[in-house]
Parts: sequence; C-alpha cells; structure tokens
Amino acid sequence: MAFKEGVDWLSGAIGCGLDRSITDAGVDRIAHFLRSRGATPSIDLTDLAGEEAFNVLSRAGLALKQVERVFARDLGALEEPEAAPGVRIELLDVDDHDAVRALVRHRVEGFTKPGEAPSDGDFEAAESSQRHPRSRGFIAYADGELAGTCGMEIMELAPAQGEPPVRLASLWGAVVGEPFRRRGIQAALIARRLQQGIEEGCSVAVIECEPGIATERNAMRLGFSLAYTRLGFKAPVSA
Repeated sequence: MAFKEGVDWLSGAIGCGLDRSITDAGVDRIAHFLRSRGATPSIDLTDLAGEEAFNVLSRAGLALKQVERVFARDLGALEEPEAAPGVRIELLDVDDHDAVRALVRHRVEGFTKPGEAPSDGDFEAAESSQRHPRSRGFIAYADGELAGTCGMEIMELAPAQGEPPVRLASLWGAVVGEPFRRRGIQAALIARRLQQGIEEGCSVAVIECEPGIATERNAMRLGFSLAYTRLGFKAPVSA
C-alpha cells in the first residue's frame, strides 16, 4: 500500500489477495488508512482473485474503475526489432538534471488527461520514481527532437515461497508525442528496454496497459503474451 498527498495514481493498495484471502476487516483498514489522509480508497486485484474477493470489495462500496492487462515474455532469445528510421534512443543519465527534468515533464504531461493540469506532486513522484536505483529511463529522439520517453525497473522476485528469485524487467511509463506517432517509436522503446533487461541479467520481462491500445499490439508483436488482468476498484469520490 502507498500514499502520496495529492497524487491519486500513487495512493492505494495493490497485489491484494495473492497469498491470502481478502477479508471485510482488511478492506476496511485499507479504506480507513486512505480516507483518513484525504485519499479515495483504491484497491487492485487480479482476475485470479476469486469471486469472494470481488464480493468483499462490493460490500465495502468499491466499484471497478480500471482494467489493465499484464503481458510477459521470456528473455532467453530476443528477435531483431524493426528499425525506426531517424530515431535515436538514449539511456537516461540520472546525473544529467536537465535530461531527467525533460523526461519527467514529457511523461507526466503525456499521462495527464486533456483539460486537466498535473500537480507538483505528480512531477515530484515521477522524478523520485525515475531516480530510484532500480529504475532506468530512456529518451527517444526523432529528427533531433525529443519524441518519446519511457522507464523500466529491474527487480528480483520469488515466484513462490521457497523458490529462488527471478530477475525481472518491468517496463512502464512510455509516452510518444503526438507529432511522432505511427513511426514505430513505441515499439523501438519496448525493444530497447528488452535489450537492457538482457544486459542486466533478467530472464523475464513484463509490461501492462489498458486493453486495445497501441502498447498491447506492439507488445504482442514483440513476443509478449497475456499473463493476467489487473482490476482497479475505487470507492465513490463522495464516500
């Protein structure tokens, strides 16, 4: 569970119900923690959680608000990606403060809904995330201009208790500017991160996105397959 004042996307509980059943009391504690800090209760489950878990959230007044598909692929063999003409992708140097600020601004503004303005907290959270030791950032340039940005995280996770950890590359936060779309830049950013994962000893890569968008199509073309679906539940704002 995480909370950051004024940053809705970073406040909530994820991974619930993976190793134990969700209970009414547990959901109530999560909801109280978030409400007491002025945040809307938010809990993410997977489609594998089971009917009773969804019943628990329903009794707590939480409704389905977001669906994201999580795709995975083995990194044992990486096919040569199609080239994106005129595109150069650079690994972010976190000591280059101007480059970090440019990447963060491009990403935050790219994920902000039309008609809304990002908060200072959005920029702060995005920069903190990008500067984390496990994070890597990438900037794509097309025709000499910043065209796209993305991030990834290198982590080690044990698939189950008693099993050895797996080194995993989690791909996230890709944004391609409107003038540069339909040029293969997003696919090139995915391929570049897969190569980075191989270079850092990862055996598996994952990526998630909303159903039906370009990320999904590009991921499947690059060898990913559906692992599970993440379901985001929220309480009414007025609750």
